[in-house]
Amino acid sequence: MEIFFEKGAANNIGYITIKITPQDYQAEFDRQAKNIAKNIDLKGFRPGKVPVELVKKRYGDAIRSDVLEKKVNQTLYDYIHSNEIRVVGVPFLRKGQSFFDVHQLEKEKQQEKRFNVFLLPEISFNIDESIVIDYPHPKVEEGDIENRIKFLQSKHADVQDLDEITLEASFTAYVSSIEDSSFNHVGFFDVKKFIPDVQSMLLGLKNGDTVDLPLSKAYQEIENAFREISSQEKEFLENHKVQLKINRIFKQQLPGLNETFFKNFSTEEFPIQDEQTFREYVRRQLQGECEQIAHHQANKAIKNYFFDRLKVEFEKELVKEYFQGIYKHDTNALQKLEQPEYFQNLYHSFCQQAIIESLVLKFSIEVTDDEIYQEAVNRLRSYSALYGISPTEKQFAAWLKEFLESENGKKYYEIKEDLKEQKVLQIIRQKVQLLPRLVTLHELKGL
Repeated sequence: MEIFFEKGAANNIGYITIKITPQDYQAEFDRQAKNIAKNIDLKGFRPGKVPVELVKKRYGDAIRSDVLEKKVNQTLYDYIHSNEIRVVGVPFLRKGQSFFDVHQLEKEKQQEKRFNVFLLPEISFNIDESIVIDYPHPKVEEGDIENRIKFLQSKHADVQDLDEITLEASFTAYVSSIEDSSFNHVGFFDVKKFIPDVQSMLLGLKNGDTVDLPLSKAYQEIENAFREISSQEKEFLENHKVQLKINRIFKQQLPGLNETFFKNFSTEEFPIQDEQTFREYVRRQLQGECEQIAHHQANKAIKNYFFDRLKVEFEKELVKEYFQGIYKHDTNALQKLEQPEYFQNLYHSFCQQAIIESLVLKFSIEVTDDEIYQEAVNRLRSYSALYGISPTEKQFAAWLKEFLESENGKKYYEIKEDLKEQKVLQIIRQKVQLLPRLVTLHELKGL
């Protein structure tokens, strides 16, 4: 196998060319075929006695393709790291290019492919210590405490089934698009959160009944939670209709603020015996969340201030092709890529990622497995506190393992990237002046 790197003429782009022959993966192909023959269950053969040649004949193409893909990906990874090529993202093929073809490779005895890589930019970064950056810092009000108490009560509510939809009801429904048959899922709805004209259409409906709504009205209840909605998405919501087929109608019976309810949240460190101490528990919980939000808002303000001034750019069409490759099996994501506003936000995030990776190198930042593990523990404990869950040590350990290994370790790498960014921003925070601007949680939602 031959592999070499060359820098491109365009900004921050490079190429890694690989030449491969069947001999480069034959030994691994033989090993995999032999392993499959030992473990496969085929009619007419005793366990472990399936001939290797039969496995190669029946499954050879699939085994070769799998072995070849892993071989190429590992070779690219090893080459990039051993030669200290500073890249953003992963190597990718241009639109219209295909991966190595095992059939052609077996015939031609050699194939060559040129992979594109985005290179980390060289950035000049000097911090003027006289810079003052203001950011919104939310504060807890009595209304916030009341809303959180109602939320916690709803999580421990009893459910009473109803015969028809009333103003006090909630319901689940099958949601399907009239224009797009692929749009089909189950949704949970609270009647009171709909606008009045939709409420009038829902009242009196029974299980199995259907109602057609403009998509914008069907999702009116969650509009405030997603204020940063693109113009393309608004147009889509206005021009498409959905059908709701009522599945279950029910009314939540909220528990009273009594000793039985308080036991769900009481701990040795903070025992809750009455409504006063429960309200203090909720206030502290919200205050802690506000501090986390404020920290996030400060980091966001720093990123907006500095990163927009660093002006890192990549060829947009290449970035689009990169994400088309990443999302090639996700139809919805590919459709979103065609929306200019969505792609612009994605492109901006990609450039920010490049800046962060460059600053990680500049500041010699490292993230250890212990730090990733502790961050995962902290996140799960926050979730537990928010929803009033008290898992045993064994349950928590299983939950943590599942969390870190979910989606083939995606969460692990997400946390690692988050910690890198946090460390970069922490260094910057120490060198600038941050000015908190007090706002309510409601005001923050509108920013």
